[in-house]
Order: sequence, then C-alpha cells, then structure tokens
Amino acid sequence: MTHAAPTAHPNAGPQDRRSRTFFDRLSTLEGKRGRAFDFALGAAAVLGLAPFHIWGAAILALAGLFIRLEGGKRFERPQTRTRRRAFWFGLGFFAFGVFWIGAAFIARGPAFIPLMVPMVAALCVLLALFWAAAGWAYGRLAPRGIWPPIIFAGLFFLAEFARGHLLGGLPWNLPGYIFRAGGAPSQSAAYIGIYGLTYVVFLASGLLGRAALSIGQSKRRPAIAALSGLAALLFGLFLFGMLRLSGAPVLEYHENVKLRIAQTPFDQGDKFDPEKSIGIVNNYLSTSAHTGLEDVTHVIWPEGAINGLALENEALMRAVSATLLSADKTPPVWLVNTLRGELRQTKSGETVTDYFNSSAALIFQPDGSAVLGAINDKSKLVPFGEFVPGGKWLADRGIMPMSTALASLSPAPTKELADFPGLPRLSPQICYEIIFPGMTPWPKPSQTTAAPEWILNQSNDGWYGQSTGPRQHANQAAYRAIEEGLPIVRAAANGISGVIDPYGRWLVRAEPQETRAVDSPLPKAISAPKTGYNFSWLIVLINFFACLWYGTARFHLYRDAST
Repeated sequence: MTHAAPTAHPNAGPQDRRSRTFFDRLSTLEGKRGRAFDFALGAAAVLGLAPFHIWGAAILALAGLFIRLEGGKRFERPQTRTRRRAFWFGLGFFAFGVFWIGAAFIARGPAFIPLMVPMVAALCVLLALFWAAAGWAYGRLAPRGIWPPIIFAGLFFLAEFARGHLLGGLPWNLPGYIFRAGGAPSQSAAYIGIYGLTYVVFLASGLLGRAALSIGQSKRRPAIAALSGLAALLFGLFLFGMLRLSGAPVLEYHENVKLRIAQTPFDQGDKFDPEKSIGIVNNYLSTSAHTGLEDVTHVIWPEGAINGLALENEALMRAVSATLLSADKTPPVWLVNTLRGELRQTKSGETVTDYFNSSAALIFQPDGSAVLGAINDKSKLVPFGEFVPGGKWLADRGIMPMSTALASLSPAPTKELADFPGLPRLSPQICYEIIFPGMTPWPKPSQTTAAPEWILNQSNDGWYGQSTGPRQHANQAAYRAIEEGLPIVRAAANGISGVIDPYGRWLVRAEPQETRAVDSPLPKAISAPKTGYNFSWLIVLINFFACLWYGTARFHLYRDAST
C-alpha cells in the first residue's frame, strides 16, 4: 500500500512548506506512533469535561481527529485507516473519561479487584467501537468539497446518539458536556438538548480542522470560509446563552417548603463493614439534626446512606424518629433512598421476591411511629452495578452485581412521577437515571395529570472514588435542569449536593468532602420549551438522510465515471 506525498505549490514560501509538511505528517502518521498519537488526542479531549471544562482543548483535539481522518482518505481502502484512527481516539477519550469505574471494583472488595482491568478495558473498547463505526463510514463516504466538516459532525453525532440508546445506553461524557452547565453555551440545551449541543461541538471541530488543513495547503478561501463558520457558530452559541441568562426573571420559591440535604463523606468500602456502616448512618443523623431543624420541612438523604431495606429496619426507624422529633413535635418528612421487596408469583406458582431501588417519603407521628407517604422505583438500572445481564446464568457462577448482595434488582416498568407529602409534584431520578436526557415524564396535552415541578436526584457517587467522576456526574445532572426547565435538588453521597435552578446554576452546593446540612427553599419551575430531546431526533433524521443522500450521490457519480 503506497501513499503519495503532497506536492508543493510553485509560489509557496518556506513558511507555507513547513506548515504543509507539518499537517502532511500529522495526517498520515501510521503504525505505533500513529495509534499512540490518536490515543493521546482522545485523552486530551477529556480536558474539556468536568472538572476542567477547557472546552477549547476538546475542540482542538476533535479537530485533530478530523485532520487524521482526512489523512486516512489518502490511502487505499481509506475506511480501514479512518476506522482505526477513530477507534484509537475513542479509546483514549473513554479510557481517561471513565477510568474512575475501576474505583468501584476496589471499593467492592478483594474478590472484585481481579475483574477491574478486564471489565474497564472491555467497556472502553465497547464505547470506542461506536466511534470506530463513524470513522469507517467517514472513510467509506470520503466526502469532498464543502462536505467534510458536515459529514464528520453528522456521523460522529449519530455514533454518540447510538451510544446513548443502544444496549440500554450509556450517554456519559457526551462531547456537549465540555461546556459547564449554567454558563452561556449550555443554555442552548433548553432548545436543542445535550445531543444537539454535541452536534455543535463536532461541527465546530470539523470546521477548525478544515481551516487548519486549508491553511496548510495555502487554500485561502476555504480557510476563511471554515473560520468564518466556526466564529459564527461559537459567537451565536455564546450570544444566545448570554441573552437568555440576562433575560432570566428573578427566581420564585414554593411557600412553606424548606429542604435540608444531609452531606456526610465516607469511604465506599466501609459500607460493606456492618460496624462502620452504622457509624455512617449515625453521621447522617448528626448532620440532619444540625441547628435550625425546627424550620425544616423535609430532610433528604442520598442513595448509599443506608444499606438494604431501610423501611424494615426497626432500629433505624427509631433512631431517625428520635432525631427528627428532637426539635419539635412536627418533625420534617424524611426523603430516603432504600431497597424494597415485593412478592410476586411466577407462572409455575412459586412465590419470589423482587427487589427495587426506590425513593421513599416517610412521615413521623408525634408518638414516633413512621408512615410511608409515597414511594417511587428506579427504572434505569446500572448494568453490572444493580443487575447483571444474563443474571441467572452468571449468578450460578458466582458473578453478582457490585452495588448489592442480591442477584439482581428489578426495574420499574416505566418511570413515574411522584407526589411526596408537603411537596409539589416531582420526578425522582435515582443516581444513574439523571444522565439520560428525556427521563422526566411529562403528561400529554390530552391528560389532566399534573406536570412535574422539580426533579429529585439521590445518588451515591462514592463508587467513583476521589476522581473526576463525581464532578462529571454533577455537571450532567445540571443539564437536565436546563433541558426540562425544572429545578433539581441533588443529594449525592461523596458527590456534589445542593440545589440547581432551571438554568443549570447552583444556588447552593456542598462539595464531596464537606460535612454539612445544606438548607434551601425549593425554586419554582420556569416556562421552558422542553424541545431538546425531541429536537435531537430531528437532528438524527437530518444527519442520517444527509449522509445517506451523499453516499448515494457519490455512488452514482463513481458508477457514471466508470462507464
């Protein structure tokens, strides 16, 4: 397989030749050095994500991917080259973006540590395959003229959309998250969603890469056109966000609601030690009883604060009752995350217990007794964390979910809204659920059901260890507020807890290692378009048919030329 080196323009000066030589070497680098370079580019793109948010670095890295794919088109069988380059870029991006998953294996105990490297590596490879598919398609289509940035953005957007939906979906660290939630660029998510913003990032990167290649080849007009498109895109993104934020009305709050989020750091590994686990619960009790409890209407504990079936733990109920009744005889409602069991009869007549991960609201009477006010089950479970795909077969071989001693949890059939005592209607989203755009159910216009007015996110970020994971999770959660126009109350064990307004801005927050009671009123929702997730499907259709049309047109062009 041969590669023809680029020829110099007769009027090119020494600086042009050096520039052209640099881009030629960059785009055609092969072998181990080429794979290492692609991997490093993917790793550099992670600098755009939380907690760094160096979004320019991410766009530069993705522009480097565009240049590498353009270089791959110059070989025989270009789709093979572009597929490999996209795969290694994706592998670097996901390896450095989700490396914290390894902390979960360490926290779970010695029996799980040998699984850490192969499982994390397998996940990164699986995710990178989506990028490899986009790279293959790019090489196959081999776009020309004005099309390369458009096809690049379209194919990789489709790959990320597929990654967020196929096989249960894992839309973690979409490129659109390079912008900090609550800032000006993030506000477009109210209309185009995080997937739409991801498309914008890919398009901006493609335009930057196109400009760099044109400058290297002394092609002035294409360079100016690409840079003008890039400037217009970014300027529009920032201008729209600034106008939206400057025109935001003063927030209003629900009356007679004062929330207290208990924030207490702990080591996730201690959760599997019964004595230490009790100590963690006692710390949450102490934090909940902080000064001012008599004015609090609802106390919120995160996922992970309690092990097992909290509602069936009489000692725990007595301790919580005594704590909440210590201020006065009208104790606050306790919002807690717990497992719950439900009996079910199988077709064979056997009675089995299904277990669910749930958000529960408990009311304590003056005599100390507890009444279950409402409960809402999780519908999106974490693969290998809460359930094992092919669970029964694997359970027989000793492979269990990491976050529970049960064989597997059961998901709720659908995600439902909840009516917790003393609170406006809400959408409880437990941990992993908050990363999925469109998870909040909205009543249809023909329904008389009340719409949600806020989102409750109870999470256990202790599985991420002392890594970038908790901050990535918090930034993704804040984007759901922008998309839905709803405030979010977030209680995250070993993560960022607090209250997020409907524009994605933190009104009050506690950092992962803080021990404090976070008190806040509950903001009201705003009138928002709520078009983001639906608009994402429109972008999917537009890009799919655009790529299909371009591929068909090129096929006919080649066929006509050959005849």
